[in-house]
Amino acid sequence: MVVRDSLKEWLEDEGFQAVTAESGAQAIERLTKEPFHLMLLDIKMPGMDGVEVLRRSKEMRPDLPVVMMTAYATVETAVEAMKIGPWTIS
Repeated sequence: MVVRDSLKEWLEDEGFQAVTAESGAQAIERLTKEPFHLMLLDIKMPGMDGVEVLRRSKEMRPDLPVVMMTAYATVETAVEAMKIGPWTIS
């Protein structure tokens, strides 16, 4: 929550509009209701993990750029996410 809120504040300070989601399910719900230019996504999320959110978001919006980030990545998780198609893993 601290990282999510800090990142939102930093982006808004730079002049970007940012919307956050507290869970993977909430992120998917927001994707069905609002257009976005970019999604920043953490692998570790409550309920639905970021890899599943990535998979579902690519089905809904295949051209939406995604930046996948985490402090908990394994090589296997990174490979799985890359196969789905995020733009960046960090």
